[in-house]
Amino acid sequence: MSATPGDEQFAEVLSRLREIGLLDDATLLAETSEIFLTDADSMVAQMKDAFSSGDAHVLAEASHRLKGAALNLGFNTIAEPAKAIEARAKRGEFAGTPEMLNQIETKLARVGVWLRQIASAPLPPS
Repeated sequence: MSATPGDEQFAEVLSRLREIGLLDDATLLAETSEIFLTDADSMVAQMKDAFSSGDAHVLAEASHRLKGAALNLGFNTIAEPAKAIEARAKRGEFAGTPEMLNQIETKLARVGVWLRQIASAPLPPS
């Protein structure tokens, strides 16, 4: 499987996965992918709860964790809105959070499908 045509995000992620050796081990890739997706879903749920309760501190912490997890695998398009939510939450601002959370969830759903596809038929090392 290759990166989605015209989608630079997935090309960058493939490069990152290759760089950290995950494309060389299908089992490790599958396990890492599932851990990332499960943890990301949990962090998004924490972010939503924190937003709903007006807890800027928890929102910033959960956003920070999601940002880091996404960057570790090269998912900049998930990390960027998480970074923006974190920065706003640190200032006690909540404007735009629901929209950015929706954006993150949409991207995570797409990433989940893609990661599961490459984990079931990993690419050969380049």
